[in-house]
Amino acid sequence: MVEQHSAGNRESTRIDARPGAEEAPSVEQGSKSLRGDPSSKLVPPEHRRPGLKRRLLVGVLGVLVLAAALIFGVPWIRLTLNTVSTDDAYVNGHVTFVAARVSGQIARVLVDDNNRVHKGDLLAQLDKEPFQDAVAVKRAAVDVAKADIQAATASVRGLEAQARSLRWQLQNAIEDVDNRVALLHARVAALDKSNATLKLAQIEFARAEQLLPQATISRQEYDRRQEALSVAQADVTQAMADVHQIRVSLGLP
Repeated sequence: MVEQHSAGNRESTRIDARPGAEEAPSVEQGSKSLRGDPSSKLVPPEHRRPGLKRRLLVGVLGVLVLAAALIFGVPWIRLTLNTVSTDDAYVNGHVTFVAARVSGQIARVLVDDNNRVHKGDLLAQLDKEPFQDAVAVKRAAVDVAKADIQAATASVRGLEAQARSLRWQLQNAIEDVDNRVALLHARVAALDKSNATLKLAQIEFARAEQLLPQATISRQEYDRRQEALSVAQADVTQAMADVHQIRVSLGLP
């Protein structure tokens, strides 16, 4: 840009040397254009506007600089706003103790220092192998206990069956004892009857012995009474043997 100042008959021209300004014309051309010289109209347009390409270049450079500033400057600004750096400062913070429900060795840590976490976020992962081994041992113990229960159940069922068999045997034994006791009672009654018959035979034979010398009874009657006495004695002996046999079978003396 050319500025012309006139003081009397003197003319002076000042050329603006700022970046992006058009190329300053010569003093003579400026004087002619200011004086309205018709020859100035014959200057080609590329000579009159030589800064157009430079303006485009400057504009492109400005856009590139602005893009680079946005690409590199925005993260730096965010880091600057979110990060406080100082040589000597005190930070007031809150410490929260985090403990797992079970104890163990940590296999992975899923967060880093000063990371923001929320409720329910997984912070660390414990080693699963010791717990899996413990679970395997417990499952094996459970399987052994189940096998023991099955064996005990089978044993109990066998004992129940044996108890039922013994119960039937006991019932049969009770019935047999009852039968033997009833038979003993019958044998005792038969023994009593045999004893009564023996007493009667003894009495009749004793009377026959008294009457035979007097010839009151015949010899035939005497023999008959003697034979009846022998039969009664044999019946008593047999009845006594039967009673003894039943008492022995019952465990009685």
